[in-house]
Amino acid sequence: MLKEWMEVLSDEEKSEDEGSVSSENSSSETSDSDEEMEQINLGKTHLSSDTFEFYFAEKLKKVKEKKAAKELKEVKVFEKIVEVEKIVEVEKIVEITKPCLTCLESCKQCIEKDERFSELEKLKEQLLFDVKNLKKSYDVLNRHVNSLEKTSSEREKALKMMNATMMTKQKEINLYIEECAKWKKELDSEAAENERIRRLLRSYTSCDYIIDRIYPTVKGFEAFKGEETKSKKKKKTDKK
Repeated sequence: MLKEWMEVLSDEEKSEDEGSVSSENSSSETSDSDEEMEQINLGKTHLSSDTFEFYFAEKLKKVKEKKAAKELKEVKVFEKIVEVEKIVEVEKIVEITKPCLTCLESCKQCIEKDERFSELEKLKEQLLFDVKNLKKSYDVLNRHVNSLEKTSSEREKALKMMNATMMTKQKEINLYIEECAKWKKELDSEAAENERIRRLLRSYTSCDYIIDRIYPTVKGFEAFKGEETKSKKKKKTDKK
């Protein structure tokens, strides 16, 4: 029974080797067939139906035949593998095996693996916790950034409005400055004219003062002198 089981295992290994070789061959054939199908599809898109039939009909037929042969081969290999697995399962069921005593003993490697697994589980939980905290922090940061962007956009709009208002006010101020300069110039000319008139008036008043005050006094003094000389002459004549 053991010999038969070993023969079945050797047959199974051979079939697996054949399957691996066939899988490698099938992979190369698959890549070739895929390239051929790409060429066929490319020709089908760029060529007319008659030209496509003329150039690619034989190639398309060969590709279909290869595909059918490959599928048939895979079915045969699969059936063979299933048959071998059934035989091995039957042999395992029939054979009575004794329990392995060493498997019941504690293994150092298994203990180390368990410890390592528990450490990895703890690390995974810590990483999940950190990821959750990171997601919460990211959400808070995202909300804060959105609020800052909104505030920045509103501030930018306000600055644009203020700049427009400032330009309008600046134009009005420039207009007022020009008007003030114009009125100042007119006031300066008016002040000069007023000064000229004031000086003329002053000269006129001085002439009037002379005419009204000084001239009559001089006339009176001259008249007094004349009367005095007349009285002296009269006295002299009386003495004679």
